[in-house]
Amino acid sequence: MIERLHLPWSRPRGERAAAYLHARRPQGAAARRLAVAALLLMLSLWAFRATVFTNRVLGRGDALTYFTPYWAYRAEALRAGRLPLWNPYLFLGVPFLANPQAAVLYPLHWPLIWMRPERALVWSLVLHTWLAGCFTYALGRRWQIGRWGALTAASIYMLGGHLVGHAGQINQVNVLAWFPLAALLQDRMASSQTPYARWRGLAGLAVVIALQLLAGHTQATYISCAGLGMLVVTGALWDGLSQRCPWRQMVGALAMRLGLLALAMLLAALVAAAQLLPTLELTRLSLRAGGLGYLEAIAFSLHPRWLLLAFLPPYALQPEAALGTPIFGEYLAYASVVGLTLAGVGLLARGAGRARVLMATLAGSGVVLALGGYTPLYFILYKLIPGFNLFRVPPRWLAWYALGIALLAGMGADHLGRGEGLDLRQRLVAAWRWVRARRWRQIAGGGCLLLASVLLLFQRWPAASTVGAWLGMAGIAALLIIGARGRLAPLAAPLALAAVCIELSLAAAPLDFQHPTAPEAVTSLRTAQAHLLAAPGRFLSMSGIRFDPGDLREMRELWEGRLDAAALDDYVTAAKLKEILAPNLPLLWRLPSIDGYDGGVLPLARYSWFQTLFVTPDRLLPDGRLREQLQEIPASRVLDLAGVRYVITDKVRDVWVDGVYYDLQGRVALTPGEAFTLPEIPRFSATAMGVISYLEPPYPPDGSQVGVIEVAIDDGKPLRLEVFAGRDAAAGDAVRTGQPTTARAVFHDDLWQVDYYETRLPFGRATEARAITARSTLVAGNWVVRGVTLIDERTGQFIALPVSADGRLRRVHSGDVKIYELREGLGRAFISGRARVLADDDQAIAALADWDFDPRQEVIVSAGDPLDGAGRVGEAEIVRDEPEEVVIRARLDAPGYLVLSDANYPGWRVLVDGRPAPLLTANFLFRAVALPEGEHTVSFQYRSAALERGARVSLAGLAILGAIAAGGRWRALQNLLY
Repeated sequence: MIERLHLPWSRPRGERAAAYLHARRPQGAAARRLAVAALLLMLSLWAFRATVFTNRVLGRGDALTYFTPYWAYRAEALRAGRLPLWNPYLFLGVPFLANPQAAVLYPLHWPLIWMRPERALVWSLVLHTWLAGCFTYALGRRWQIGRWGALTAASIYMLGGHLVGHAGQINQVNVLAWFPLAALLQDRMASSQTPYARWRGLAGLAVVIALQLLAGHTQATYISCAGLGMLVVTGALWDGLSQRCPWRQMVGALAMRLGLLALAMLLAALVAAAQLLPTLELTRLSLRAGGLGYLEAIAFSLHPRWLLLAFLPPYALQPEAALGTPIFGEYLAYASVVGLTLAGVGLLARGAGRARVLMATLAGSGVVLALGGYTPLYFILYKLIPGFNLFRVPPRWLAWYALGIALLAGMGADHLGRGEGLDLRQRLVAAWRWVRARRWRQIAGGGCLLLASVLLLFQRWPAASTVGAWLGMAGIAALLIIGARGRLAPLAAPLALAAVCIELSLAAAPLDFQHPTAPEAVTSLRTAQAHLLAAPGRFLSMSGIRFDPGDLREMRELWEGRLDAAALDDYVTAAKLKEILAPNLPLLWRLPSIDGYDGGVLPLARYSWFQTLFVTPDRLLPDGRLREQLQEIPASRVLDLAGVRYVITDKVRDVWVDGVYYDLQGRVALTPGEAFTLPEIPRFSATAMGVISYLEPPYPPDGSQVGVIEVAIDDGKPLRLEVFAGRDAAAGDAVRTGQPTTARAVFHDDLWQVDYYETRLPFGRATEARAITARSTLVAGNWVVRGVTLIDERTGQFIALPVSADGRLRRVHSGDVKIYELREGLGRAFISGRARVLADDDQAIAALADWDFDPRQEVIVSAGDPLDGAGRVGEAEIVRDEPEEVVIRARLDAPGYLVLSDANYPGWRVLVDGRPAPLLTANFLFRAVALPEGEHTVSFQYRSAALERGARVSLAGLAILGAIAAGGRWRALQNLLY
């Protein structure tokens, strides 16, 4: 390759330019590159053929519940010509653009905003898989691997288990696609001989790292940049040792290369500052601000017993579900059996020593780090290396292994293609002599063999058919090696490429993206969604989605034969997730939920502390998913605090007793003398009442009175029903000892280890109840009521009543799931004339947790003046509700505080009648403003100062890149002219 061509001035300028370009690009090179790109594109399209050439969608896991809603929200905002800065529909309101996983500023997403989000996901996968292949091919060629070998390496990296196994986590694929290009540019920058070439390489590397920062997965970017550092250190050491350089010179070269890499990262950070500064602001306010604890950081470490299942392909012969192991996408890193064999050839073959050492070191280090907590090294790095404590799931370090093993396989294929074969006997003899030469080598070699034997002995093995397939593919690989001599040598590399591609296609068959489901899994509506869309309001969802949809049989009849078993299962699961509007599906339909799911920098730390009002801290999950932690409907006062109007639950915990249904979603624990009332009973003629309850210690003796139930009726004195221990209720402690009771146990709660007891209390005549009041007459202990049902024993009809301490819950829908409405709720916006000022966060959250605190009568503010007026001194109406602006019309009869039950966050400001006013934090989490008596128009507006600062820094970074590019154009012009 000619770096610079000097042409005589006598030739015409156009001829000089043509000759220069011809010299720079050998004849036919462009056509070959286009052919390679086309072949890799065909492989990428083939890999995702199940979705690309059909209308099927990815309907499982994060692809459905996380990325599809996020991409839909982002695309809608960008199509409207605005940046989506705020997300009011999850976690009681959180930043959107500041969340790096939203990837709003990633330029390769912008052309896809005109597609439906589920289709955009597929085409993003195709695009980035293709880019990963092209960049790996270019890196292989950079390291003198032949074309067939470089194609083999590209195929393994783009179609191997680590990349396609993360198809459901599209942002990881988007980041890792750029990893080979970053390695190429870093190597070019390190080996440049002129300052200009170094700056050009540095600028290119900065652009690539900036794209990774914008692509949406911070951990994958961190792993990629750490991989570049590993390559720099390994390369500098190899160069110095191979050339027998003095240590001082070697350290100087290493310092220079690391400095260039650090400078490239700094320039990348400048370019991506519009994303990084809002993200840093969000991180400081999230649970990740202080890093993760060690046990959380090593969560999901790759168990040494799963190495075979992680590094060898599962094939279509044995679906993942039948393996009987916890292997999932995060652990997959297979490169095919043929690919592993080729990597062994590349590792043992002569030549290409520097590249071989770089890739072997990278691959081996990735495996060690993936083991996480099973190696002491991870703890040392966790303590010493900045950033290690910010991330979990150590198997994501297998990205190093994926790239390293792919290029080693490419080297092996290239070696076979040159007709050199592999003299295995000669290499083994040489290795044996090398080990025998030193005592410490013998000890180390014996230790490695012993460790390998133990690991192999205790591995989790798949079915025999999969093991047989591994052995069959190993036989094919052996035939390739044996036949790679003489006349057959030119065919060895193409045949190796074909074998790798076929095996990788078979290996991916059990994976999720090969079993897409019908588009209706995303687009169709369920009854719960339709109800909330017709009458919107903030909601809380509670379900572990263990229920079966009522139309399950119809689903199977409709799709059986059209969807395979895995796709049908995904369709059913999607229907259940839509029915309960599980995180983050509310964002897809713009329905406000107090829950959500993220797993990164969200939720906010204050939101997590606020969650302790719903569940105890020891059961709190760090990434949201409140629905999985709740087993009963929270108290109404807690729902009021969060501005909840609806509660969605399933029916898994409800019971049928003798053909009578009991709604057990509520729970009221009555202390001695305490009572609760169920008002506004629907008109229903009943002859008896069924009650499900239990007792908490200390237990009363059998035969003693537990409580009294009074049934108010229109035409006479209230009915009085007595409840006795031993007959109607009994001790709920399932492991207690004592005399057996005659009370009828109907349900055992496995979670709380409690038995529920059912009794039927006759009315004596048909009666229409208007209200029901239950009062405990215990001297000590609690009477816990879980279900009340009115029964007409003449017809067998019944009506189950929702149980709540204040009777404010009303069931408005009962189908596959139930929807309860909180009557007389505060809503999102309300005005309080009574306020307590508590600036200390611990005091504020403690005050909210106090059962005597009633948010309908009092508000806690972070600053301002305390008030001692009435609980409600006016009315508030939301007249404009946009993500970045909420306008409220307020009317006050006395001074008070307007509270908007949306999370407060830096960047929010408030205008009262067009003039700025102090924005306060109310009830620990929400926004509030003090208002005088009268009518006011209040506007809450969000503007991200961090984004504005970041945009200015990004412009400066782009200007620097522009200056470097302009210098390069000037240099090229000089080459043309001189």
